[in-house]
Amino acid sequence: MLSFLIKTEKRLSHPEIGEYTVVRGGRGSSVRLSVHIKRGIRVKIPYQSPFSEGERFVNSRVEWIKGALERQMKKAERYKVHMNPGDEIPIIGGTIRFGHGQSTGIKITAGSCGIYTILYPPDSGVEPVKAAVIKILRKRAKEYLPQRLEYFAGKHGFKFERVFLKNNTSNWGSCSSKSNINLNIHLMRLPQQVCDYIIIHELCHLKYRNHGVKFHEMVNLLCGGKEKELTRELRKYNPEI
Repeated sequence: MLSFLIKTEKRLSHPEIGEYTVVRGGRGSSVRLSVHIKRGIRVKIPYQSPFSEGERFVNSRVEWIKGALERQMKKAERYKVHMNPGDEIPIIGGTIRFGHGQSTGIKITAGSCGIYTILYPPDSGVEPVKAAVIKILRKRAKEYLPQRLEYFAGKHGFKFERVFLKNNTSNWGSCSSKSNINLNIHLMRLPQQVCDYIIIHELCHLKYRNHGVKFHEMVNLLCGGKEKELTRELRKYNPEI
């Protein structure tokens, strides 16, 4: 009757781990904790429980939370793409280089051998530089990925409907129920063999809509018996910059 008046979320703070959110609405009597360096720390408690229950739970898990955050930060640093002057991002068929420019705004130049240079003022923020990288990746992906997809589809007898190029931060590709193939423009940052593996992986989903044994047998066959090796190599990269 008065349930709509009950507050369902509260922000709290802890001196060692910073801010966290307690959310009412969990089913049953259990308390659930999630820790993510970007999404933050969230504690889900049963709907009728007081927020103090979530606070007590966090206090009893402080060391574990600190450890989880530290592990995630180390992992994020390992995947981090550096875009400081002198840094480079290898891409299929070329390289993106970074340097400081004297003018206001960001300048992109395209040189020979697929080399792109992004020049930006010293006081530029990270986001404009990222946007310049995305612009280059989108251009190169449009030139490369559709024809590469067509090549493997023709070679192995697959038929897909359409291909879409996306700037995703959570996956490298997907295959829709309508037989459309979605490919991430960040595939251009992968070694060519690993990029090909993702394309083959998505094409195989046209026949097998799951990740069952038959699916992996096909992927492994079309990758020359290197599926596990290529999967391990892919773990070194992150679609987000």
